[in-house]
Amino acid sequence: MKDIVYLPITSCDKCPNRGVERYYTEDPFEDIYQWNCKAVAFKRITLHEWNDPVPAIPEWCPLRANGQ
Repeated sequence: MKDIVYLPITSCDKCPNRGVERYYTEDPFEDIYQWNCKAVAFKRITLHEWNDPVPAIPEWCPLRANGQ
């Protein structure tokens, strides 16, 4: 039997299911990344620029605790 490990996830940037890819715009100086959720068929979480605050965990997240 496999051991189950529970990790408290307080934001998407700490989640192991977060995928990140570069998001290109017309402005070559913008440094924007698209965050995707691997647990929900690569659904977009946010477009994140380097100085943006970390977004809240989305309501649709399957790993979100019921009490949040």
